Amino acid sequence: MTGFILWILESSLLVLMILGIRKVFQGKIHYSVVYVLWLVVLIRFLVPVNFIPSPFGIGDRFYHVASEMKNAEQSSASFYLEKHFKAQTTRHQGKIQKNKSKKTLSGEKKTAVQELTAENGRQTTAAESRSILMRMLQFVKGIPWTTVFIMVWGIGTVGIFCCFAWSNLHLLHRLSKNRQLLEYRGDVAVYSTNVLHTPCLYGIFHPAIYLPECLLEKERQGERIGEEETSQMILHEYVHYLHGDYIWSMFRMLMICAYWFDPFVWIAAASSKKDAELFCDETVLRLLGEEKRFQYGNLLIRIAGEHHRGAFRYSMMTMSRKGKELENRILAISNPQKYSKWTVLPLFITVGMAVLLTCSNSVGKTSGVADKAAADKKVMITASPGEAVNSTELIKKPVLKEKKQVKSESDMLSEKTTAAEEKKCQKLFKSYVLTFTKAVNSGNAGMLKSVVSEESAMYKQQSAIAKNYYKRGIREKVKGSRAVSVRRNGEREIQIDSKEEIKVFYADKSSRIVKQSYCYTCVKNKDKWIITAMQDIE
Repeated sequence: MTGFILWILESSLLVLMILGIRKVFQGKIHYSVVYVLWLVVLIRFLVPVNFIPSPFGIGDRFYHVASEMKNAEQSSASFYLEKHFKAQTTRHQGKIQKNKSKKTLSGEKKTAVQELTAENGRQTTAAESRSILMRMLQFVKGIPWTTVFIMVWGIGTVGIFCCFAWSNLHLLHRLSKNRQLLEYRGDVAVYSTNVLHTPCLYGIFHPAIYLPECLLEKERQGERIGEEETSQMILHEYVHYLHGDYIWSMFRMLMICAYWFDPFVWIAAASSKKDAELFCDETVLRLLGEEKRFQYGNLLIRIAGEHHRGAFRYSMMTMSRKGKELENRILAISNPQKYSKWTVLPLFITVGMAVLLTCSNSVGKTSGVADKAAADKKVMITASPGEAVNSTELIKKPVLKEKKQVKSESDMLSEKTTAAEEKKCQKLFKSYVLTFTKAVNSGNAGMLKSVVSEESAMYKQQSAIAKNYYKRGIREKVKGSRAVSVRRNGEREIQIDSKEEIKVFYADKSSRIVKQSYCYTCVKNKDKWIITAMQDIE
């Protein structure tokens, strides 16, 4: 989901860049080149992946900054929680020792007990409040946002597509009943109709040119529209056909259906349609000749039709509409430009830089690796009653200290252990790895009771992790697990250092091999060995 959001942001940024490039170079290069710029945007949205190997991706930089901010925030919160919890525990124990050691009158003892009870009540209330907040956050995180987005996107896409399909089929049905063949221009039929009020090229698979009957009636009455102007209208629409604008129009409709939630797609569709008209005018004037330039511009003004808000539903190319679009076209016709071929070079460089910045494939790789690395963190600390916080930094130093302590104690203790007990603990560790994997794949964390002490903090932590992985769609498969060292730490405790290889399957259908090492503490309880703790080995 993160990769898709970053891809949408990059694609929208590409639209903004193309709009800026279009604004800068418009009037300095041929409109055909300006129109081709939208092909870059179309390919970007048709191929929803980052496909150009480049270290300059904007999305990659954005993801790095967001990840660093998030990690810093989580690290600060973890250190604060640990410090706050230790301070509260020390203060609480100090008060208890102080009240125990005091030898006062019974009334003073009763007052001290009441104060201690009130303090415990306040601490319990604060812990309950934090626990409620954590449960609320877990509930929000537990919502399958990806599934919700896919459902909303699917409903919107199907709804808009049905609206477009019905509108075009209905208009084609009306035109088929109310049209009269006038002539053929190349392979394109020219019809007259009273359904439309402006000349246009319309049709999905077999486009045709439609001329409004109201304009032809004026021609017959000898008013404003003459035979030459009628020929210019037909030529304009036929040029649209030669440019393949009816195909471009269908692509615009499909992009709106698929990315209806992105306003930049709507902006790109509207802008590309305007550039199609400018390109068509440029081609028509080249075919007519410079002497017909003002006559053609005057024709566009006289036949201009109103702009309808629902015009984007139809795959038609109307000849002329009122408003700012017509004003820009008249200005382009009235002020012929002399273009320099050298302008294409800076344009090409600018477009290339825009593509490199917004189409780099490093986004997907970085976000995927970071998400997977975060998912592999299985070590947690208890910050306060009812709260669990992911932490890697908090355990690094304690683990090293404890490891040294274990080694010093193991040097002092006798290493006379039976092979049978060591073998039992090794089997227990391997059984835990398999059981945890089954708990992740099934969501049944209760099965961990068979290998992990139910009263230990490890059981609560690993149960929460197994349930969390299951909800997030993460699945695991054990590829290998072995004990690299076994240490006797007293008569009833054995520690095992492990090396494990786990294949992790993520919700986005990707997978990777995770190599990890842990120190497991096995304790003998009533002649039965069971795991009570695990620590990450760096």
